[in-house]
Amino acid sequence: MSVAEIRLQQTLPGAVAARTARHALTGHPLRFLRSWWPWRSFAYLLSGVFVAFAWLASVLLLVFVPVLGLVALLAGIPLSRVERWRLRLVDRTPALSTHHRPARPGVWAWLSTRFREASTWKELGYALLFSFGLAWVDLSVALLVLCVLYLLAFPLVVFTIPDEYLPIEVLWLDVSGPRSRCSPPSPDW
Repeated sequence: MSVAEIRLQQTLPGAVAARTARHALTGHPLRFLRSWWPWRSFAYLLSGVFVAFAWLASVLLLVFVPVLGLVALLAGIPLSRVERWRLRLVDRTPALSTHHRPARPGVWAWLSTRFREASTWKELGYALLFSFGLAWVDLSVALLVLCVLYLLAFPLVVFTIPDEYLPIEVLWLDVSGPRSRCSPPSPDW
């Protein structure tokens, strides 16, 4: 979408539904914050860690069971299906699978088709990269968002708690209650 189209959309009287989180960010900031896009984006960030844990646990199980060890090479296929579903949280355009149908019916035809496809190996590479790196970056960003929200809400928390429950000093500020004044620390530390 070009800049001219975005500006035209912002000037139109009716709100046009955004198809992606990025597209929603180009609109008015308050409209974005009142929409469901921040919640969906946050759910996308947090769900990545749980998906990575589940995938790693299932792959470790497949690797340590000798009969199923070869099937661990195909473990990227179900993860890519889950990732396409998770992508729908932040992008309404469906991401389609690039796998081909096997030419013949049966398990061996399916396995031989999957092992010869490039998309199977791309999905396995993505699964490894996602589980050992990207999911942890997602978790870090989600925790950073929670820390920022906590820091923004901290003054409200401090001034709503009664005095008897909050006899603490934060840095050099005496925050023992809403009527206290900011004072430097006492010299008897």
